[in-house]
Order: sequence, then structure tokens, then C-alpha cells
Amino acid sequence: MMFVTAPLAPAPFYPGDEWLRDLIAAPGDQVQPVGPTEGDRALFVVLHRSRGLWTHIYRVQRQPGRSGGLVALLRVLEGDQVEQAVRWANGMA
Repeated sequence: MMFVTAPLAPAPFYPGDEWLRDLIAAPGDQVQPVGPTEGDRALFVVLHRSRGLWTHIYRVQRQPGRSGGLVALLRVLEGDQVEQAVRWANGMA
């Protein structure tokens, strides 16, 4: 099943989730949520631009009641590989 994803845009972070933005993205990076969230888990494709172009896929798990969470780097692709990353991540969702 494929999930429709919005064009690359700033990620919809919740108040108090600045730690998440700071962990997976830097100024100038683009973040795309992929698929539906599962409870407190979500997948993100991030196009990093600060040291060349790199596309990363992250799984993020919020931990309610705590000021942080778990971030797992699932895959690294060289260059702007957002479309390929979204297809791969949709298979994970």
C-alpha cells in the first residue's frame, strides 16, 4: 500500500518536539513525514544539504511524559534520492 505524501516541507512538529527537529534536521534541510503515524512512531525522509546532498530515512518514537524520544537512522542514500527513499519507507510503514 502506498501512502500519499506531501511535497517536501517543514515537518509538523508538536510543541516540545524541538529535540526531534534538532536531531534529524539542520537549517536548510527538508523533512517529509512518510505514511501514517503508528501511535508514537513515525517515519521521516530528510534531505540533508549542509555537507553535500544526503537522503536519510529515520524512524522516530516519541516517549510520552519524557522530554525526548528514540531516533533510529534506517537508511542512508547519497544525493537527492527522496523519491526512492519515500518508496522504500512506504514499504516499512
